[in-house]
Amino acid sequence: MIQTSEEARAEFWKRARLHGLLRQHKQERLGSEPVPNRSDDDQMAEPAVDASRNRGRRWLFTVAAIAACLLLSVGIHWAITLNQSQMGTTRKTASSDSGKAINPNITSENSDNSREDDPNLSPRKPWVAFLRNSIDAQWGDRGTARRVGDSLGAGRLTLKSGLIEFQTNRGAVVVVEGPADLDLVDDMEIRCREGQLTVNVPPPAQGFLVRTESVDVVDLGTAFSMQVDVNDDARIHVIEGEVDLVSPSDAGASGLVSATTRRLSKGESVEVESPGNYRDIEVSDRLTNSKSRTQSIANSFDEVYRRLWHHRRSEIMQDPSCLVYYDFVREPATQANELILPNRAKAATENSHGTIIGCDWTDGRWKGKHALDFKSVFDRILLSVEGQHEKVTCMVKIRVDALKGGTTPILTSRSLLPRGLHWSIETDLENSSLARLVWRRNGDSNTSLPLEFSTPPILRGEQMGTWIQLAFIWNSSKGQLQQFVDGKSVDTQWDRTSIDSSTGELDLSDLQIGNGSPTVMEADTRASNLCGRIDEFMLFDRELAPHEVQAFHNLGRSYWTNNGRDGDWEDANNWSGGISPNPGDDLYINRPGDERARYRAYAKANYGAIHVGNFSGQVGDLIVEGGVLNVDRNPTFMSRVGASGGEGKLIHRDGDVRINTLQIGLDDGSEGHYLLQGGRLLLSRAPLEKRYSLSVGENDGEGVFSISNGTLTTRQGVILGRSEGQGVFQVIGSQADAIAIGSFGSKDGEWYQSSGSMLDVRIDDGGITPIRINEADGDGSDGANVTFCAGSLLNVEFLGESQPGSWDVMTWKGDLNDEGLQFAPTVDSDVWSFEFVDTNESGTMDTLRVTAK
Repeated sequence: MIQTSEEARAEFWKRARLHGLLRQHKQERLGSEPVPNRSDDDQMAEPAVDASRNRGRRWLFTVAAIAACLLLSVGIHWAITLNQSQMGTTRKTASSDSGKAINPNITSENSDNSREDDPNLSPRKPWVAFLRNSIDAQWGDRGTARRVGDSLGAGRLTLKSGLIEFQTNRGAVVVVEGPADLDLVDDMEIRCREGQLTVNVPPPAQGFLVRTESVDVVDLGTAFSMQVDVNDDARIHVIEGEVDLVSPSDAGASGLVSATTRRLSKGESVEVESPGNYRDIEVSDRLTNSKSRTQSIANSFDEVYRRLWHHRRSEIMQDPSCLVYYDFVREPATQANELILPNRAKAATENSHGTIIGCDWTDGRWKGKHALDFKSVFDRILLSVEGQHEKVTCMVKIRVDALKGGTTPILTSRSLLPRGLHWSIETDLENSSLARLVWRRNGDSNTSLPLEFSTPPILRGEQMGTWIQLAFIWNSSKGQLQQFVDGKSVDTQWDRTSIDSSTGELDLSDLQIGNGSPTVMEADTRASNLCGRIDEFMLFDRELAPHEVQAFHNLGRSYWTNNGRDGDWEDANNWSGGISPNPGDDLYINRPGDERARYRAYAKANYGAIHVGNFSGQVGDLIVEGGVLNVDRNPTFMSRVGASGGEGKLIHRDGDVRINTLQIGLDDGSEGHYLLQGGRLLLSRAPLEKRYSLSVGENDGEGVFSISNGTLTTRQGVILGRSEGQGVFQVIGSQADAIAIGSFGSKDGEWYQSSGSMLDVRIDDGGITPIRINEADGDGSDGANVTFCAGSLLNVEFLGESQPGSWDVMTWKGDLNDEGLQFAPTVDSDVWSFEFVDTNESGTMDTLRVTAK
């Protein structure tokens, strides 16, 4: 009826708007009034007459039972206290429901990451959707990283790159390709500021609404795709069925019913540059082939991930500190080895090969990756590692399919031998949908109590069925245990009684992965059963650095460590895990000063992206001294200098550097500097709004790009001060060979300078190297435009002695939009002036010129 009746559509829009207002009112009030808790007595109250008849008979028994319990408790407490006084200092640690140690010998430091993920530290929003799939998703700095299976409440989602898929409570499936910025309003509405979406709407979700600044798209039982740019342009293509396009201004005034509504049917595509302005277009492959494109991205990512994993696998196998490495590569089925899981470590001993009991082979993290499936309480892998170990790092890739209200064992000692190990996931006693990691070490003798470390609740029931990496690092000399989820530290604890003592070693001689042996299970322990899969397991006899754990989780990331102490890029010891970066890797450099990285190689590898000074409080330095550095393998990745609250500096002295897209000073608290002092810098792509190859100062960040020598070439434009950032583009003297914006490839250049951002020019004896904004086809019709927003700043000064004259600072082929360029406060306006000049008498200004008296 909605598809055929104008009157029905009008009524639908009115009801939809009323529904939205009521939902908004409810969400604003949600949580403002406390909800009283009903006690068990309230829910199970007996009739008063029946209760009075039984109460007298029960009273004496109740008093007697309570007295007996109290007497027993006092006796147990006295016995334990006596035992502890005889032994000295107890090594047992219990955990409260908040995850903090009660024993004063244990101190705990929960990381910021654990606080983000801890479901008890912030109120849970009512969920409107859940995350179905994620492919190489790099989540935005304004949002929280999500895992597949997570519930999504109403709120903002930002995606730097990659692809995600979520489904609303009403059944609508939305595929989002980054970069993207959107709001989940409720289960029938989203608002998109940027990104590419594919929406598949089943009948229960008919009327699903996607709002943008330029158009609102309402589904009429369809599948459609759309692409939204930061400049508010939107392109919509209908794959199946029909949609209505509505002008947002009219929607607000009349309940979404307006004369500017347009119906789109299967196969039709339009572009909307402003509200009510619809233009028919030829649809692009990105919009029409969204499903095949998604599958192609998934297959490509699997292939890249497989290749990266094989490379890292070979390095792990050669690591002399690796005690056990199970890669779960299935051997050809033969009678001799079908029950054996080979230990691939170079230092493997005969007993360290795993014995498979009960488990079945199944699929792992990607197509073609094998895993073992644990279901029955008998399913496990037996292994033995010789010796006593002061330092141990363990990592496991695991998919827990269900939390069964008790303990999910990961790695345990089969017997209660002294110094044995017990590592598990345990559900919260009060809320079985929450779980924590619990690590125990048996005492040094059968009479001593175990040592226990427990994280806060960090795992939720909706995360079950997704692959995660769990890890712990034990250092007995420090008495320190660190535990990790997906490469991030979630808890660090210390046992003060272990420090500077000879105790704390681990005995790994009788271990099992997965479910525990029922012959050694104590009768009073909680139910224990791993229901899930494992497809990789590692044990090292050294303390890995946290960034190494992160690198093992994110196989496509390599972290600079400078462990080789020489700053040499080509020395594998200077990278996490002692593994040189792979082609396509994201590179993270967070070491300054003498710890900085130096590049002078002619590496054949083409990397995905480079991040210098990334993460809050981190400082990173990179010096490029020669050679060829290629960092543009992935067309959607962006390299960053100073991001996520970090401070970065890249000094380019010589050699050729080719980068996909460069962001300098990306977000709030970040500061970045790129100093081009020689060589050639090519920015080869422009995924940023599909217009800019270089962004300086973005999202409240501060950035500086400075060129004093060499050559800068970009595929497309330069933007200073995007999204409230502060950017400086500095040209020092006349020694630079060229500053060519938009001269690589078939796209036009552009200059966009926001309020408060600065163009800083320094005049030497030879003048200044001009910035040239080029147009690819040379006809001046589309691009090569220059925009100075109101409050844009121009700084100009001499490097040496002052001299009268005029110098061309910038030239362009397109149009000028000057909303208020002005001198910086430090410029002496009695000496300096600037003007826009029409040098070729075309009737339009094409040059920015400065003059000194």
